[in-house]
Amino acid sequence: MESENTNGVLRFGVFEVNLRAGEVRRQGVKVKLQDQPFHVLAMLLERPGELVTREELRDRIWPAGIYVDYEKSVSKAINKIREALGDSSENPRFIETLPRRGYRFLGPVEGGQPAKPITPPLLRSPEASKPVESSWSRRHLSWVVMATLALAITVGTSIWIWGKRPLREPGPSALIAAPLTTYPGRQSFPSFSPDGNQIAFAWTEAEQHNANIYVKLIGTENLLRLTNDPANDYAPAWSPDGRHLAFLRDLRPGRAAVLIVPSLGGTPERQ
Repeated sequence: MESENTNGVLRFGVFEVNLRAGEVRRQGVKVKLQDQPFHVLAMLLERPGELVTREELRDRIWPAGIYVDYEKSVSKAINKIREALGDSSENPRFIETLPRRGYRFLGPVEGGQPAKPITPPLLRSPEASKPVESSWSRRHLSWVVMATLALAITVGTSIWIWGKRPLREPGPSALIAAPLTTYPGRQSFPSFSPDGNQIAFAWTEAEQHNANIYVKLIGTENLLRLTNDPANDYAPAWSPDGRHLAFLRDLRPGRAAVLIVPSLGGTPERQ
């Protein structure tokens, strides 16, 4: 893989792996990962979509003459990788476990130049003592403003329309609706991703009183939960590049905050 990638950088999702430097970065921010888990990840990235057996990992990472409990060491390394990537063994997005056989990296892996890091707001430059202008603010401020307005308009319009329109039976020429989700509870505020392959929505599960934000790959049962807060989260809206979602979170009656969360999962940030 590295022979085809002259700069030694591999990309998948919002992550970049520098094979030469031994570094993993998420949107330009370095992710902590020890040497052995990094080598295991690099081996999986060399063969995306293919089975990498536990024996192959043992021979590559722990060569002959080194005596370790490699079964336990492989499992520990995989857990460290999943922790660094925010992945899950129950609902894997990157690393799939094939019981008693090995592991497989899911999704495409791309080579090329690393993406330009996103500078968090008010981050100070190491070469200067004054704050540098946030690249997030430059590139996404207009989207945040438009998303906030869109969320407010959507919520207000939906309440007005459904409160005013009379209930009536569909006519003979009415379209037949096909549900995208059939989960127990209540799903609302659907929002399609820019590429049309995913849908974000708010889901109030059965026996719960608050909604959380979820993302689902259309045509599959792959479901990703993005928020887990006691407050009510709703009205998700995609960023133009599909990498982030803006949504509303209730603070108290009549007040809500706008938050941003990566569409692949992460910590929501209040705007």
